[in-house]
Amino acid sequence: MDQTKQVLITAIGRTDPIRGMYDGPILHIIRHYKPRYAYILYTEELYKDYMGDKRMGKTIELLCEKEGIVCDVNDIQTGIKRPHDMDEFATTLKKEIFDIYKKHENAQFLINLTSGTQQIGAALRLIAVTGNKKVIALEVDTHEQGSNRESIVGDKYDIQEEFENNVDNFAEAANRCRETDLIEFRKTLLISKIVEEVKSYNYNSAFMLADQDELDAIDKDSALYRHLEMAHKRINFQLHYIKANREKYAEFPSVFSVKHDDVFEVFEYYLKLKVKFQKREYADGVLLLSPILKEFCQVWLRKEYGFDIKKITITEKAQNREMLDYDKAKKYCPACESLWEKIFKANSSKKVNSLRIDITAYNLLNIVKEFNEKELNEKREKVTRYLEMLREVESKIRNFVAHDFMEISTDTFQKKCNISTKDFINIIEDAFLEIYHEYITDQSAFLAYESLNKLIVDECNKFC
Repeated sequence: MDQTKQVLITAIGRTDPIRGMYDGPILHIIRHYKPRYAYILYTEELYKDYMGDKRMGKTIELLCEKEGIVCDVNDIQTGIKRPHDMDEFATTLKKEIFDIYKKHENAQFLINLTSGTQQIGAALRLIAVTGNKKVIALEVDTHEQGSNRESIVGDKYDIQEEFENNVDNFAEAANRCRETDLIEFRKTLLISKIVEEVKSYNYNSAFMLADQDELDAIDKDSALYRHLEMAHKRINFQLHYIKANREKYAEFPSVFSVKHDDVFEVFEYYLKLKVKFQKREYADGVLLLSPILKEFCQVWLRKEYGFDIKKITITEKAQNREMLDYDKAKKYCPACESLWEKIFKANSSKKVNSLRIDITAYNLLNIVKEFNEKELNEKREKVTRYLEMLREVESKIRNFVAHDFMEISTDTFQKKCNISTKDFINIIEDAFLEIYHEYITDQSAFLAYESLNKLIVDECNKFC
């Protein structure tokens, strides 16, 4: 690498610039890598201690003169008062380093991980692997290849004498710099990112991190990878994959507590809607309501009233979709002729006996109400109320989403629908418990993704 394009970024510690007749980490890196620029980040304490005699800068000048190199030194007073408290200094340190990045857009950066406190070293490691720059992370071993037992650099310091007595000035002195790829740190960071994405219900992103893992941190046959893949497939409603693999979760029944074919698909579809609402993606989530509401109405008609909606549907070949057919409806249930005329007339100007109309929640709910007029009980009244409330949300917010560019916030949802997002979710779940009571017995069934999240996080914790 061209020396003019290398930039050293380093904290400074008590072993700099020279300690025990050997280079401190900063001087040793400059000696062997010869960067054109060096940015030295001082804590408040070390700035006061070192800048009086400018020992770091003057020692680098002596080295540059001896080696015949040029290194522009920039001393930065960060104002960091507590270098052992990462929470206090992390933001400051990151800002200083990113300002340096901006000054040298196309440079290769040398980051010294050895000088300074362990906490500063950890922060520099994080910046080194997340800054999206060409970085060489460097650690410098002591001349003893172990802990440095020499006295730390103190107040009594003769710059010229220390440099002249420095053993590293000899040609045969060893290069103690080590380039590190920070593999273990990168793996830990990868796992942390996956946990963060999973806790935010971003399953596609979490799975992508694992699937495109270049560190070989996550084995493709591992439980973690399998759980992430299931979450990814599940949120994308890939039913064939889900059904083929859900039995692998037999020992974790809360992940797939609802399996019966009569309810499985609509339940999984609802879980996707619920995740959208948990992520506050209300516009996307509400668009999933219509198929759920239609399924609720059809199942309720069949189970409670013995009315099979499929008996009055026909496939419209031109549009390749199922539609309600007036002639079949009249034949299937002649006692409801007034209802059929009302529903079909409201949807078309054609002659009644030739009508075909869409299977919508609105039309299906009118059929439910017709049966309620003949015989109404407490349970029917309760379910009908749930269906009407959901239909009201569908009509108000769905049209709003379809025709406006505005973002739907929690407040917007409540103003438009006269119901909170929390109550909306509760109504759907209450409807499930009534309509599918033989398959869903309590609220815990709706925590399927939370159960899957726990499995994933538990597996991630094994990496710690």
